[in-house]
Amino acid sequence: MTTDIPVPSTRDLTDAFGVAPVLLDEGEATYLLEVTSGDAELRFSYDVVERSVRATISRGAANLVDLFYEGLDGISLITENSVTGLSVWLTGPDHTTRLTVTVFPTMHIHSQVLTA
Repeated sequence: MTTDIPVPSTRDLTDAFGVAPVLLDEGEATYLLEVTSGDAELRFSYDVVERSVRATISRGAANLVDLFYEGLDGISLITENSVTGLSVWLTGPDHTTRLTVTVFPTMHIHSQVLTA
């Protein structure tokens, strides 16, 4: 299935994080990327057909942050200055959102929402 939404290739994600995204059964094109860094785990899923993204960082059984957005416009890989992560941009009827998910060297999520 093709879409106009740019996302990193499976190979680029595997090279950057050491694991490949897995196609899930629950969506037409829902992919899950699970990455562990230290004692934190990132579960990053995206669906290019439904135009949605979810990012969850957890430690053990405790979710530290769990964000879900619709209106996915694209995902790009960040690999600069010893930082590896993902940059996500989304739009809605009255907002633009940029989500930065840093995996290495430390795991964190920065979400910036701009309203019209």
